[in-house]
Amino acid sequence: MNQISETRVLLESLYQQARQHLERAGAYSGGFKAINNKIAICNKIFDSKDIRFSTNEEGIEALKLILRDFLFIATLSVFEYNLLTIFPHKKAPIVSLEIKKKGLRKTNFSDLITWIDRDGLLSSSPLWKFAIKIRNDVVHFNGRALSSLQSPDVEIRIFVVEGEVISGELISFVKFIQKLEADYFNLICQLKT
Repeated sequence: MNQISETRVLLESLYQQARQHLERAGAYSGGFKAINNKIAICNKIFDSKDIRFSTNEEGIEALKLILRDFLFIATLSVFEYNLLTIFPHKKAPIVSLEIKKKGLRKTNFSDLITWIDRDGLLSSSPLWKFAIKIRNDVVHFNGRALSSLQSPDVEIRIFVVEGEVISGELISFVKFIQKLEADYFNLICQLKT
């Protein structure tokens, strides 16, 4: 099985995982529906005739961009949006503005993850911090790493090297999203209680 086929199989597994979580998330299911829709789009891209038979490096790099710049970024945006809407309704001391050295500013995803981690609600804090670093570099610096950071998980072979474009194995981007999605679901389950 080539890396495109392997990644497509894992994408389908991620879709099924998110679908199960959608069914079990109850009031917090909106995020899982949005994630499922984005995975479905990626599945269609991977199933396209041009992609299925492409094993050249250019085709694989294009798929990495789709997974990194579309699925990964969109998934983290869903997490951020839903967590920022969930927490004001829970017993969390999150406010829309907090005081920093430069004055008032909105609470961002990194602040929120730090706060959630302080309460011990994340099972893989280093993975979330790695995700936020990648997201920020992809969104703000066109995928070029502002500083180097090693993946905290040996299964996730994504390379973040200062001054270079963030890259990695095709399947690693899906593994990364799958682990984050599972951790997000566990967090949602803890919030429901």
